[in-house]
Amino acid sequence: MTDHGTAAEDLVEDICQTIFLADFTVRSPMFKKGHGQQKEAADFLVPFEDTLLAFQVKSRRTEESDVDDQVRRGRILKRISEGIDQLKTIKRALAANRLSALRNKAGVLLPFQPTTIRNLVGLVIVDLPDEYSRPLDERTQLLNGFERRHGIPVHIMLASDFRILSKEVDTLPDFIAYLATREHYFDSASIFPHITELDFLATYKMLPDLRDPATRPDLLTIMDGMWTTYIDKHGAAIERRNKRQELSYRIDELIEYLHTLIGYRPYEIDFGRSDAVDDIFKYSKIAIELARLGRLQRLALCKMWASKMVRAEQLGLGYGLFLPRPNSGILVTASSERDRKERHRVLYALARMAYCHAGLSRLLAVGTEPIRAEQRSYDWVLLEDVTLGDATTLKQQAAEYFGAPEVSRMAEFEDEG
Repeated sequence: MTDHGTAAEDLVEDICQTIFLADFTVRSPMFKKGHGQQKEAADFLVPFEDTLLAFQVKSRRTEESDVDDQVRRGRILKRISEGIDQLKTIKRALAANRLSALRNKAGVLLPFQPTTIRNLVGLVIVDLPDEYSRPLDERTQLLNGFERRHGIPVHIMLASDFRILSKEVDTLPDFIAYLATREHYFDSASIFPHITELDFLATYKMLPDLRDPATRPDLLTIMDGMWTTYIDKHGAAIERRNKRQELSYRIDELIEYLHTLIGYRPYEIDFGRSDAVDDIFKYSKIAIELARLGRLQRLALCKMWASKMVRAEQLGLGYGLFLPRPNSGILVTASSERDRKERHRVLYALARMAYCHAGLSRLLAVGTEPIRAEQRSYDWVLLEDVTLGDATTLKQQAAEYFGAPEVSRMAEFEDEG
């Protein structure tokens, strides 16, 4: 007999790994209570810098007594309420400092510090598998799915909507930004009328000003059927966008590749201190740095990197500096040099110059082969909060190597004519 709860969690796990990748998805994390008993902290956790997304998954099959629609809906709402209440478990675990490590779906046991979490966000995902065979207009809808309970903002979504959302908002920073906008309107009742998840998502995609607190309107009115309008009216633009963004998924692949290097010591990391740092910590630092890039930033970086790989094919070396955020940069290089040690030496030298040139506090540098290389490998350097004794000389040298860093100004939907 199918365990529908497990099947629903499998579904949500697949969606989580689409958005957050295996490196940031933790399923069924356990912690020890005060008397030593093991307890599940949540169905899923997604840790990212000072934010922790905590998921509870609820599934409900249709019963014979569900003939009365009001009774059926009441039972669904009861399951949702149970899921919201369960989120207080993770809050208590954090407060008691009971979680010290989390094993992600890539199989890596990562150190975890509850005291670093400043933003705990709950999500209750509801799976109604019997409704998948029904026409869309006959399925249960959750309107304005948000509640604040136990001091936790909780976003409530249908699993079917969550899957669609994962195709439109599919990086950690983009997803967190979406939830922040969603919370702003749903929590303050600044949205009219009661709307479905997909109608809100469509409006969010068509009105980029909603994403910036400085430009979004105080009150938002959304017409019924916005999702249908978005799909039907903008279908061609969505298809062009999807095609254009294919290149950006190289960054996702690179993040997922990182954990396979643990133990091979391919990382060169300087945190400006002498204490030893193990490979798992290095892997997580680099993965986080890449995961900070939203989808459009990943696209801009990949386009620049591809051009440098072409240049390396022609001239032996290509490199460029990308600034996704203030004080933070990513240096990408491509080299035809076959000696990995020499290639890494050049990467490190360029990283130190770029770090000083742009006045950064953090720089991730990654090097690879030219565009038509038969095999591809990567070298890594991460500089963070370091003081370089020869900074003046490095700045002078950098003037010969670097111009203005590239900054992403891409729009999601743009005229490609």
